[in-house]
Amino acid sequence: ILVSRGLSPMAALCLAKDRRQRLSPSPAQYECWRAWLEKWRAARSFGWDIPEFHAFAAVADRHLDPSVR
Repeated sequence: ILVSRGLSPMAALCLAKDRRQRLSPSPAQYECWRAWLEKWRAARSFGWDIPEFHAFAAVADRHLDPSVR
């Protein structure tokens, strides 16, 4: 929803993570998100990049890093 309203994929993920610390999508959820992002970007000619899994995982799993608390 956040991406469809104009946020870049990483900005949307960071905002969701800021609001819900325990948000931690699985690799399968990432793949579905990536597929949707590819279709959404192509249909609307957005210039943002689709995040690679490692960037996605760094945000999604940051609640597991004790230095981020």
